[in-house]
Amino acid sequence: MINTGKKLEEIISMLNNFRSEIGALSSLGLLNINKHAENFIKRILNLTFNLELDNLNDGKSNYPGLDLGDTYQSIAFQITATKTSEKIDETLKTCLKFKHYEVFSTIKVFILTSKQTSYTIKTNTEPHFLFSFAKNIIDFDDLFKIIEHLDPIKMNALFEYLKTELKQTVDALHGNNIELNECLLETVNTRDQLGLNNHCHWQANLKLISEKISVPEIYRRLNEFLPNVATKNMYLPTFDEILRKSHSRTEIAYESNPEGTHDENYYYGNALQIRESSISIERVNYTDREIFLNLLPEMISLITSILFFAKYAKGNFEIEITIQFESNTTLYFNPVRSLVHEQVFNTFILDSPFNLALSISDVHVETLTDLLQKIMDAFIAKGTSIISSNPFFEVKRDITEFVIGNIKSALDVQQ
Repeated sequence: MINTGKKLEEIISMLNNFRSEIGALSSLGLLNINKHAENFIKRILNLTFNLELDNLNDGKSNYPGLDLGDTYQSIAFQITATKTSEKIDETLKTCLKFKHYEVFSTIKVFILTSKQTSYTIKTNTEPHFLFSFAKNIIDFDDLFKIIEHLDPIKMNALFEYLKTELKQTVDALHGNNIELNECLLETVNTRDQLGLNNHCHWQANLKLISEKISVPEIYRRLNEFLPNVATKNMYLPTFDEILRKSHSRTEIAYESNPEGTHDENYYYGNALQIRESSISIERVNYTDREIFLNLLPEMISLITSILFFAKYAKGNFEIEITIQFESNTTLYFNPVRSLVHEQVFNTFILDSPFNLALSISDVHVETLTDLLQKIMDAFIAKGTSIISSNPFFEVKRDITEFVIGNIKSALDVQQ
């Protein structure tokens, strides 16, 4: 076990590396990097300051000029790589113009690079709210002073989060256009608590971008769409009130504790998050050996969520889908009882990590089968079969489309 002093050193090292990446990209004029950093920084600020910040850019919120906010504690942040006085003035003027101070009494600016030693701020925010460049403009150096005094549990949580998420975030900064989603499940931490070595993590995020549906409305309509326990268990099993961990007007989160299986030392956990016009699904498998998956629960939950948005959208619709899938060990695709039917002549393993981003505007069985084929493109043939030289997984379309058609009929989706 790494002691607290060593963990602090590694946390500082990782965050300084992240700051260096931001600085290098900023010097090239690539200032649209902020969107990749917001969710990453959100978790760090929440752990450091004991906040419950939400991303104010999710769902086209009405807080221009601000990125993260905790309405309960009335504090908000702008996250920026631009450290100038002019940038601070621009932020403060926007907050005054839109009266953000009526919701957030404290407004801070987090500089992703390094803040200036002094600022000349021309905007007078009083009497609406107080703003001091010495207290309200912060950077990583300010965080380090607070992280140093975190209790061991929070410091460990921060350490594990950085180990899990930093590399993906840096990859996104360097041109990966897939929007990375914050993970609900503490994969590495849970794996270590179970005393196991290996995991695989699936996350799918769906967002209806053609219109807005509030969290309470999604909740009500999901209960109409899946009207009884049997249908919930079959199509979206994490949507279970027993598993609900938190709820508010802007978010509902469901999470299961790790569940054992009939296989010794094999566990899995699930999570579901509902936000405005958005559903996120996670599933993690934990074991101490190689992993075999049929992806049946992952794909059924994905298809169900797509069909839900399609059924309740008003007219033409567009759904953005992002999928993240990774394993720290060899992960084999097991075709037994899979939603994806295939002609298997090879053994296929996950090319990890795998990211996919696309949008769909219909739920014809052909479209959904295309989506599943794109997911299966993550699996590469291990070795060469004497029967087939195809290096990639090939979905057997006729049977797969038949099964998807049955799911549509069962959920009363006509399109």
